[in-house]
Amino acid sequence: MRHSPNLSALRTAAVGMVVVSHLPFLPQHSPVYHTQALGYLGVMIFFVLTSLVLLQSLHRQHQKSGFPLSTITFMVQRAFRIYPLSLAAVSVMALFACASGSPVPLGTLLANLTLTQNITGAPSLPP
Repeated sequence: MRHSPNLSALRTAAVGMVVVSHLPFLPQHSPVYHTQALGYLGVMIFFVLTSLVLLQSLHRQHQKSGFPLSTITFMVQRAFRIYPLSLAAVSVMALFACASGSPVPLGTLLANLTLTQNITGAPSLPP
């Protein structure tokens, strides 16, 4: 499997849909279109296409190594690529909240650092 420019173009279009849905000067409700629905559709398309890209990457890695643990290696690499940025974003938001005089409750901070807000019901940082 090789890189597909069409797949990149579709992902770019999906991101564009989300960006357009966030533009402040567009009406949120219109008889013709609903910008929030456009954003949701863009997110869904982006995640489906990103899943395809990730599976293609996993397939390439497995073909290179031929080793059955390549899936575990792939998942660990993904975690180390995504999780540090999440920790940094949550930490910066918590520091800004403390600096503004409204500290984040410890439970909320821990839920965000462990990415368990959906389990604990804690609000997300950044919101």
